[in-house]
Amino acid sequence: MYAAGSYAKSIGIYGDMNGELVAVLHGHIGGITHVRFSPDGQRLFSGARKDGSILCWDIRNLGEVLCTYQRHVNTNQRIYFDFDPTFTMLVTGNSNGHVIGWNINDSSTPAFDFLAHNDCTNGI
Repeated sequence: MYAAGSYAKSIGIYGDMNGELVAVLHGHIGGITHVRFSPDGQRLFSGARKDGSILCWDIRNLGEVLCTYQRHVNTNQRIYFDFDPTFTMLVTGNSNGHVIGWNINDSSTPAFDFLAHNDCTNGI
């Protein structure tokens, strides 16, 4: 299974090797810039342009958003996110130069948030 994000604000989920479209996910307000599966393959994380939400999708129930991680994004730049090596933290930048990290299982409050640059922090 693989995912392909589009500038049309949707994510296509495709079956292994055959390219069969399994599902189309909608939920972002901007064009998709980043998609990433969790190491266990049970979740898909996605981010988009001018969209402050990183969405966590349940792959077992396609179309269901498990949780949302909020960040400040008011630019068309790609602002990436990543996981720490143990998959306990989700880390991203934002338009204001901050680096923000959440416990992967708690999207309500960031575990840390600090100013890293005086401009957009887009590479994590």
